[in-house]
Amino acid sequence: ANVALDLIGQAQALLALAGAVEGRGRDEDALAYFREAVEFRNALLCEQPNGDFAVTLVRQFLFDAWDVPLTEALSRSAHPELAGIMAKAHKEARYHLRHSSEWVLRLGDGTAESHRRA
Repeated sequence: ANVALDLIGQAQALLALAGAVEGRGRDEDALAYFREAVEFRNALLCEQPNGDFAVTLVRQFLFDAWDVPLTEALSRSAHPELAGIMAKAHKEARYHLRHSSEWVLRLGDGTAESHRRA
């Protein structure tokens, strides 16, 4: 739940910034909810079914491993507001990666069943 709240907060901050930069008076809710289906974008990895706990955790680990260098690079943006949002997001992303990698290690080093599922 904590990871989800962090990601929702990041999305809200980024959408609010996008609305401000766009300059058409749209806020984060307008940008998030009032668009056509073809305008939605996400990493295809995030569309994979949850499956069991091990599958879900490995998927989260892969996302986190991608997110850390992305947020680090964006925290160096020339756009100061974006850089600030991403600096905070990078701290959260590092925590998420540490959390998911510890679970992947536990599952891999646990029982034969947890190892097989992971």
